[in-house]
Formats: sequence, C-alpha cells, structure tokens
Amino acid sequence: MSQTIPAAMDTHYAQETTTLCKIWKATRKDGLVFGMTDHDQNLTVAGVVYKALSGVDASAVKHTIGLAVDNASIVGAFMSDAVTEADLRAGLWDYCLIQSWEVNWKDTTQTRWLLSGRIGRVNSGRHAFESELLSRMQALQQGVGRVVGPLCDADLGDARCKVRLDPPVWAATTAYTPRPSSDAGSGSVVKPTVFNTRHFYCSTSGTSAGSEPSWVTNIGSTTADGTAVWTALRALTFVGTLTGVTSGNRIFANSASTDPPSGFFAGGKLTFTYGTNSGLAREVKSYTSSEGQFTMQQVFPFAVAAGDAYDVTAGCEKRRITDCRSKFDNVYNHRGFDLLPGMDKVMAGGIPLV
Repeated sequence: MSQTIPAAMDTHYAQETTTLCKIWKATRKDGLVFGMTDHDQNLTVAGVVYKALSGVDASAVKHTIGLAVDNASIVGAFMSDAVTEADLRAGLWDYCLIQSWEVNWKDTTQTRWLLSGRIGRVNSGRHAFESELLSRMQALQQGVGRVVGPLCDADLGDARCKVRLDPPVWAATTAYTPRPSSDAGSGSVVKPTVFNTRHFYCSTSGTSAGSEPSWVTNIGSTTADGTAVWTALRALTFVGTLTGVTSGNRIFANSASTDPPSGFFAGGKLTFTYGTNSGLAREVKSYTSSEGQFTMQQVFPFAVAAGDAYDVTAGCEKRRITDCRSKFDNVYNHRGFDLLPGMDKVMAGGIPLV
C-alpha cells in the first residue's frame, strides 16, 4: 500500500545523517494504552509517552499492492511495566490494536506512518516474545455474512439465540408475563436470590408477592408466587468452588456439584471469579457429572487450585432437535437450515430446480 511521505520527513531522509527510531502504540481490549520505542530514551509524541525498551526490535514493514495483508513483527524481552509474560498468557494482548510510526527523535513532530493493524500470532518463550502484526487488510480475508448449513449459526445467549443464560434475580411485587413454549427469549425468567441450581420461567402471568417464595426445585414443578406461577428448569449458569485439580490447569472438579448430566457444559464457558485466573475464561471440552469434573479445551495460564470459585454456562452443539428443542426449549429461534436438502439429494434428482 503506497503512502505519501511528509515533506519534513522527506527532507530529513535526504540528510547525510538521520536521527530516526520507531514507535509503537498499543491499545488493548481493556482500553489501556502502552507506548514503546526502540530509541534509547523515552519519547513523548502527541501526548503519549513511548518508553524505551532495550531488546525490542522490529522487522521491516512489508507493504503490498492490492488486497494482500501487510505485516511486520516485533521481537523483544518481557518488561514488567509494559509487555509481561503473565499478560500474554492471560490473553490481555489478544487482538490488540497496534499503530506504528517512524519518528525523528530530535523533532518528534516529524513522523511517518508505517502500519496500523492488530496483533496476530504471539510466540512467547521464557524470556522473550515475538508477535506478528497484521494490517487492517486482514479483515478482508475473513468470511462475512451467514453460511447455509444445518447447524445454528447463532451463539448461545446472543441477541439472535435469545436464550437467557443468566436471567435477572426475582423481584417482589413485580408484574411477570408467561414464557411461551419453544421460545426461550419471550416472557419472564428469573433466578432465586440464593443459587439453588434452578431457574424459573413464568407459566402463569401475575404479580409476585412481597417476599420471595420457597422455591420448589424439582424440574417441571410449579411454585405459587402472589398471583404469578413459576415452573422450575435447570439453571443454565452454575456457580461453584473447585474441590480438586486432576491435571495441571486443564482438568479439575467440583465434587459437590453433580446435578447437571454429563455433557451439559460441553461447549460452554467457564470463568473463574476467584483465584489466580480470576476474570479469565476458557471453553469446556467435556463434563462428567459423576465426579463434577471439567476438562477444558485450553489450559488456563495460571495455577488452578482447590478453593477457586467459578461460574460456568451450559454448552450448545447448535443442533435443532437435541439442543434448540430438547435442551433449551427454543426451537423457534433456531438459526440453522437443517431442512434444506444436501447436495447429494439435489444431484440424485427428483427435486425441481424452479
């Protein structure tokens, strides 16, 4: 991608001796901004302080004509006040926005834009990291729009799925409306003020009482509440505390929680709310109810220990009958095309093309 070199920088390039360095501005997903430079002193450019990081180097920026992805790489040592191994392992730098300029360090008003993009692959060792920077052209390499297929293409709990993974807490003297069959996004669903492994959907409209009812927790059983009636269903978000760790930071268990059947959390998300991994989440690969054991798709970056608290959501394999209808009573919002004949059926004949 071509660019116009600012006149001041063009003049500086023509000099016999130049005073150039590179700066990188990193804006993480959490909004924190970091400035780094390969100069031997800190620089302030446009109000941002770029810290001198010894051991940081960058490859030449590759610009291409057309729609190919421009790229570069940064190699450097871990610095406690900038890029740390712990932050990288925790995923805080994933998809971080990177902007890079070449600067005349004697006159920081003279700059030349090099690259704007996001971090791609990050390879980290014990003492150093290497990160790949991809330009915004990378977005043009991604699929856009929906793909026709038998499985639902919504994410469980999003605006298109409408399943309420974490409904609001029950409230006193509040008007509630019934939730219709097959549409988990309509009507009222609540959770009790004290977690009891159940959510409750409104089966008869009405106004709740002045105090919380004694919930009947058998699935399918009803609880009278003022003029409203609630029906119990299995909670879709569970909270708990680990009782043991089986294998590293990937397999662990809560032996006190064996209520959901095996596989209930497969494909769901487990987020730690206490412990060294607090705030971090990973996808659940499998769940065994007899032991309350979770196996994660990826390891957590920090040590997992008994006593760590978590919340975990149900998983969905996006199948119309098994998941949308049977597991979530939400077939009305299924976003797949499971009734569309496949190519084998079309090629076999018998289906009019017009």
